[in-house]
Amino acid sequence: MTKIIVVIGMHRSGTSALTGTLVNAGAWFGDPALAAGGRPARPLGLVERKDFLRLTEPALQAVGCSWHDVHGFQPAWETGYAERVREQFRAGVLADLRCHPISVLKDPRLCLLLPLFRPVMKIAAALFIVRNPHEVAMSLHARNQFPIGLGAALWEAYNRHALAALQDVPSIMVQHRRLISRPAQCIPQIVRQLASLGIEGLDADTAVAANSIKSNLYHHHAEQALNKLSAGQREFWKALRQAKVPSDVAAGDLSSETRETLQAHHQERAAV
Repeated sequence: MTKIIVVIGMHRSGTSALTGTLVNAGAWFGDPALAAGGRPARPLGLVERKDFLRLTEPALQAVGCSWHDVHGFQPAWETGYAERVREQFRAGVLADLRCHPISVLKDPRLCLLLPLFRPVMKIAAALFIVRNPHEVAMSLHARNQFPIGLGAALWEAYNRHALAALQDVPSIMVQHRRLISRPAQCIPQIVRQLASLGIEGLDADTAVAANSIKSNLYHHHAEQALNKLSAGQREFWKALRQAKVPSDVAAGDLSSETRETLQAHHQERAAV
């Protein structure tokens, strides 16, 4: 029986590095030709499948959102549209993943959209990777020119939705800083944890030897910049940083600062 691993995490949080590590350890991602952003030096690019992305961003748009505009995101997935998306997923992406003993699926939008796909996808385990919110916000600012406050608000929204989606999924917590700075210790631990959940056969030694995680590419260090976050965001990050497993942290409600920031961003987009 196929074991499907999903990698869950906010954009700019190390989901690509983590998924690439699983592929190096032996998990099936898909034909490299399907990789979004693939290039000769990095064949798997973002380690996201283009055929899956053709489902996820339109699914957000169908409920009035986008990957960076999630104000009021409270979708109901018991609709004809949702069923059609699930059928496309089942006939395409999922059919391919099921052809291999261990497969991995990654898209940061799964923080929001996992409930859409779960009715047709049996998940053996989820890897939930979390990163310092100010580092995420700085990375989004560098890539997308988003204000730091918006990046931090998106970080909170994605992670709270992810926790809610993972409540009954066997899940493993991965700290971005540890994965990037200590891959030789972190990767074998992840492989052992997956084995404890029944996902056996991944090769940690091969993944470590591939040396795909470059600590010198770890940009936007911000451990001392937490004072730039709201009090609610700081408390949420503290809980995530200390958690052993995702279920240690309650999904909770968005902080008032995050709600206001997301609403303002939504209104700005609507006015354009």
